[in-house]
Amino acid sequence: MQGQPSGWLQGIFSCVQMPSDSQSFVAPPATARNLFASRLAPCPCGSGRRLKLCCGNRLDQQVAVEQLKQAALSRQHSGELSAAIALYRAVLALTPDRDALHMEAVCHFQAGCIVESAARFRSLLDDWTTPPDAFWTNLNLLVASAAHQPDHALMHSRRNAYMTWQRDTARRKPDDNVSISVVIPSFQHAAYVAQAITSVLAQTRLPDEIIVIDDGSSDNSVAVVREALAGCAVEHRIIARGNCGAAGTLNEAIAMARGEWIAPLNSDDCYAPSRLAALVATCARQGVEWGFGCVDMIDAGGQLLSRRDAVSSTLYAVHDSIHTCDSIGLAFLRNNPAISTGNLFFRKSLWQRVGGFAPLRYNHDWQFCQAAALLAEPLLVPDARYRYRWHGGNTIGDSHSAPQQEAATMMRQFVGQIVPTAVDARQPFAPVPQHWGLAFWAMLAAGGHLQVAPRQTLLTLLDHLAQPAPCLPCSESERS
Repeated sequence: MQGQPSGWLQGIFSCVQMPSDSQSFVAPPATARNLFASRLAPCPCGSGRRLKLCCGNRLDQQVAVEQLKQAALSRQHSGELSAAIALYRAVLALTPDRDALHMEAVCHFQAGCIVESAARFRSLLDDWTTPPDAFWTNLNLLVASAAHQPDHALMHSRRNAYMTWQRDTARRKPDDNVSISVVIPSFQHAAYVAQAITSVLAQTRLPDEIIVIDDGSSDNSVAVVREALAGCAVEHRIIARGNCGAAGTLNEAIAMARGEWIAPLNSDDCYAPSRLAALVATCARQGVEWGFGCVDMIDAGGQLLSRRDAVSSTLYAVHDSIHTCDSIGLAFLRNNPAISTGNLFFRKSLWQRVGGFAPLRYNHDWQFCQAAALLAEPLLVPDARYRYRWHGGNTIGDSHSAPQQEAATMMRQFVGQIVPTAVDARQPFAPVPQHWGLAFWAMLAAGGHLQVAPRQTLLTLLDHLAQPAPCLPCSESERS
C-alpha cells in the first residue's frame, strides 16, 4: 500500500490483504447518512448496554468516537473483520466520519466483498472533493482486484477472440525479405557505444542500415562510434550535432531511415546475437506492426544482474507483469513492460501514424507504446533478448518525483483522450474501455492511475461494481 495517512490510520495501509476465508456482509442503504447502525442496538464496545446509553451518551462524543475507531482498527489488524465493521458502523452512528467509512470500505475489500466495498468508496468519492493519497491507493487496489470477479459474456468472448488472433497470427508465414534500419541515439556513452555497435554487427541477421546520431556528447563518443563502424560492410551514417534530447534524436534518425522496420538501440545497451532474426521471424507477418523482446539486465561490465538485485528486481517485476494481463496492449496501461525504447521493433509506417516520439524526458517510450497499441496490437518475442545496462547514470535512476509527475501528466492526457470521447479504436484489441470493460479499469488501477480519470467516470464505474455481477451462461459441457 502507498500513501502516508496520519494519526489513528497510520500503519493500516501497509497490511491490507485478501484473507483466504472471504465473508459476506449485508449491504446497507445507498445514502451515506443511512449507512449507520441504530443507536438502540447493543453497543459494540461489549458493555451489554444500548449504544445511546453507553458510548453514544458520553459527554465527550469525540473521545468516544476515537476510542471506537481505535478498537475497530485493532480488530481490523487482527483480521476480525466482522467486529471491525460493526465498530466502524458504531462510529458512523455517532458522526458522519469519512475515515471510519473509508476503513469500513477497506474491511469489505479485505474480506473479498467487492460489491459492498465499491458502494462505500462510491459514497466517499461523491462526497470527498480532495481525497487523500491513501484513499486513491485503496481505490486502485479495489478496482484492480475487481478484474478477478465474474465477468460479463462480452469479456469472455473478447479473451477468446484475442487468443484466436494470436494463434492465427503465429500461423502466417513471415516475410524474411523485409529491410531493417537500426537507429542509435548516442549521448555521453563513450564507454559503452562501441559494445552497442558491435552487438549489431554480430547479429545472425544483419540490418540493412545503421544510423547513429550523436546528441551533443562532450566525451569522445563520436570518435568511438567512427572507429567502431570503420570498414563496416553494412550501410551506415554517422551524424554529430548539438543536443536536442532523446525523443528528438530518435525521430530525426527514424525520419531518414530507409528500412521498412525500425530497431532502436540505446547507446549504452546491446542486442543478443539472434535478436533481429527472432524479431523478423515473429513480427514480419501480415497484420503485425510492432513488438518487443524479453529483457536481460546487465551491469556496467556487461555481466547479467541477479534478479535479487535491488534495481534489477524492480525492473524485472515490471517486465514480468505483462504475463498477468489479458492482452499485451493492456499491459501498457499499468506500466512499461518493454522497459526501454531500444527494446522496440516497429514498422516505420506505424511510427508515422503515431506521430513519432513525444518530447518527454523520461516516458517517451511508454507514451509511444500506448499510442501504438491504439493502432495495432503488439507481440512479445521471448527469444529477441535485449540487454539493458544498469550503470548508475541511467535516466531511469533520476529522482522519483520528476518521472512520476511526467507519467501522471502523460496518463491524464491518454485517459482523457480515450475515455470521454469514445475514441475510434482502430484495432479490435486496443486498450480502451469499449473493448475491455472492467479489465481496462483494472489495469489502470493496478498501475495506481485511477486518479487521472474523470470523476464522473469513476462514479459510474463504482456504481457498476456495486451491482452483483451476472453469472456467465454455462457451456453445453458444463450443463452435462
